[in-house]
Amino acid sequence: MGDTPKPITLGHHSFPFLIDNEFLYGDKTNVIHELLTGVDRDIFMIRPRRFGKSLLLSTIKEIFQGGPDRFSGLKISGTGYGFPKSHVISFSFSKFGADPKTLDKNITDWINDLSENYGINRKARNCADGISYLIEKLYASKRSIPLYFSRDDFDPTVVESRHISEITVPPKDQLVPVFPDYRQVVVLIDEYDFALISNLGNTKKISAIQNILNEFFSAIKDTDTMKRFLLVTGITKFRELSIGSGMNNLFDITYDHKYSDICGLTESDILENLQVYLESVANYSNAYFKSVKKMTYKHVFKSIINMYDGYSWDGIKKIINPYSALNYLKTKKLGPYWYSTGGPNLLKKLKLVDDDYFKMFDRNIILREIQPLQELHTLSPQTALLNTGYLTIDRIEHPFESIHAIEQDLEINNAELSDGEAELSDAEAEKILDNISKSTYHLHIPNREVRVQYSQEYLIDSIYKKLSDTERSDLFDKFQLFVDFFTERNVEKSENALKLIFSSYPRQIHISKESYYKTIMVSALSLVNGRVTAERNTYGGIIDIFVELNTNTVIIVEVKFKSIYEEDENDSIATPDLKTKIISNAFGEAPRGAPEQVGAVNPPVTETEDKAETKKGRKLDDQQAMALLDQGITKAFQQIEDRGYADEFKVPGKTVWFAAVSIVGKKFLKIGFKPA
Repeated sequence: MGDTPKPITLGHHSFPFLIDNEFLYGDKTNVIHELLTGVDRDIFMIRPRRFGKSLLLSTIKEIFQGGPDRFSGLKISGTGYGFPKSHVISFSFSKFGADPKTLDKNITDWINDLSENYGINRKARNCADGISYLIEKLYASKRSIPLYFSRDDFDPTVVESRHISEITVPPKDQLVPVFPDYRQVVVLIDEYDFALISNLGNTKKISAIQNILNEFFSAIKDTDTMKRFLLVTGITKFRELSIGSGMNNLFDITYDHKYSDICGLTESDILENLQVYLESVANYSNAYFKSVKKMTYKHVFKSIINMYDGYSWDGIKKIINPYSALNYLKTKKLGPYWYSTGGPNLLKKLKLVDDDYFKMFDRNIILREIQPLQELHTLSPQTALLNTGYLTIDRIEHPFESIHAIEQDLEINNAELSDGEAELSDAEAEKILDNISKSTYHLHIPNREVRVQYSQEYLIDSIYKKLSDTERSDLFDKFQLFVDFFTERNVEKSENALKLIFSSYPRQIHISKESYYKTIMVSALSLVNGRVTAERNTYGGIIDIFVELNTNTVIIVEVKFKSIYEEDENDSIATPDLKTKIISNAFGEAPRGAPEQVGAVNPPVTETEDKAETKKGRKLDDQQAMALLDQGITKAFQQIEDRGYADEFKVPGKTVWFAAVSIVGKKFLKIGFKPA
């Protein structure tokens, strides 16, 4: 790219607008060419919002209407594509609103207006009637008229611009062939599920919208022979709709490797086309901070990868969020641009339980299969989060990656497979064919933008319910302090910062469970310049919190919690014999049925004591709590070492640290660090 790059605009998703005004255009026409020339002509695709679906549809529309001159210099121009002419019906359901009372009318009115532009003056009864009649008329007229035209009055531009009603068929002996491919209709539909997603949880509205969409898409299916190409996009595919069941001719390319980068930016897209912008951000930072050491475009590129990269729909190609990355390059400031345009509205509609929020930070969320069809009233949280961009496919694990693995599993001799005369038994062949089609999908949060914002704006709000801007800002400052001190392994300051965070949570929402404290810690640690993972699976067991810093440092965190009360069903700190009845009973160390020991620390509970406290058990004094605190640290370190958590991370160039966090009640907290 030269010294004066094309300007970035983020408010327009129209291919003609970007090209005519010489704005930056992310060229995906080579992938689009492969899509348009493939065997399948009825396509369905899921992508998150603001990932370029609208621009994709606009580009396809221009390919069928604009001709090769519009794509001069773009990748499709070198493919030999013929740019066949077709009428295009293109629209987004988001423009029709989400109210089932007006949805059918809004769609019908739009179709009637479009029909009138083509010279078709018939008013449709409903949207299903309107779309089928429009496709039929366009197909019939284009099949008979544009194929032949008068010798004396032939002008391709006139043919393209005139209304169907204005074109008359001359005598047969005066006809000549024109545009032999200008016949079948192209239909492009964006955000087909907009009204459904907007009304999740409202059974009555969902049912009404479902009926409208079923009739609409069934009408489109009935025009199969009249369509050249159909593309429908959304953020999920519902079983109860014609789009998912009745309209079963749609080929779903959502997770197809060939089209995994048809939307969004790749690393090569950034480096090849946007280096001048990377350098501009670096120069701006150097001037602003006046540092002796200079930042380069490579540092800016790495910040984009860390903050906005990581999306994948095939487990191989990684995609950068285009909306956030371009906003960053335009404004020169890192920020949650994509996340801030809508926030996790779908998460709130899913009504996940608290444990689900916490598990979203687990890098190893595993799905045995990704269900392409979802039930309207039982939407799978993991699949919904994957489709909407809050989770992504980290990798796809296939049971057999090679013929050698198959041989080992079935104990088949190599010679038998290589010998052309030898054949597998039916049972062996069936096992091979069955297993190679089974895959395991490993999902995780794609990048720092999603992780940080999900933590700050949703996890915290789900606990607080209401949070003023001042309170939010204050809490985030405490989060940042804790992260800074913890990653520097400063024991005293990280302890104090974490105590400040815990004390910020109101008494009425406090839960005396280890998962409660771990959730808060993970929320805070999401601010690290790297990656934080909750409950990371390893060979030895499950790491409570795994922190991987960009400085090639790993911190393995084990959390131990004990209630301040004598009895606790959720004990997580094993305790040696402290020779007191209360401490022994608190951890279940005393033999069942053992007589009470003499010299108990606390007196028996009397009728005058607080009933709530009596239910929990008698409260331990400070000395006992501190003893438990130290034991929690000891047990945490011992567990990390015994289970070999660090074994897989001890590699050259990487430093591994252990961190133990012991919590007793709401008051007592201790943190320890030690090298692996």
